[in-house]
Amino acid sequence: MIFATGQGWMPRAAAPLLLVVLSILKPAAAGAGEYDEARDQHPALFQAYYDEGLLEYCGLLTRESADGFLLARKDLLVRDPLTEEQHRRVRIAARIAIDYQYQDHGLGGQRLWCKTDGLDAYNRFVGRYRAEPGTNSSETP
Repeated sequence: MIFATGQGWMPRAAAPLLLVVLSILKPAAAGAGEYDEARDQHPALFQAYYDEGLLEYCGLLTRESADGFLLARKDLLVRDPLTEEQHRRVRIAARIAIDYQYQDHGLGGQRLWCKTDGLDAYNRFVGRYRAEPGTNSSETP
């Protein structure tokens, strides 16, 4: 039997071979361990980056929330200095986690996710921003 491909027609017998080649080429899960480790070793920084990604997905990034994130991140890195590689791994781990959560919630679930977790993250970052001496804004999402 023959089936259509993007380039034309391919014998059905070639499909299993194609699947084998694609499974070899896909990234290995071995690298995932380094990101799990980064998440476990630096949970507060991971959460800050996760929350910042959540604000992006939910459209809640404002000047105050972004500045609050930067202040929170600075506080965490002063308290627990990381190498550039450790910092990179934490950022990637958070991005992977937030991307999975976004996919898991779907379009309908995203609204509730943003109204609950997203708004909580927004309020934490804005609260951190407003707690900084010399800031006195009253922005709302």
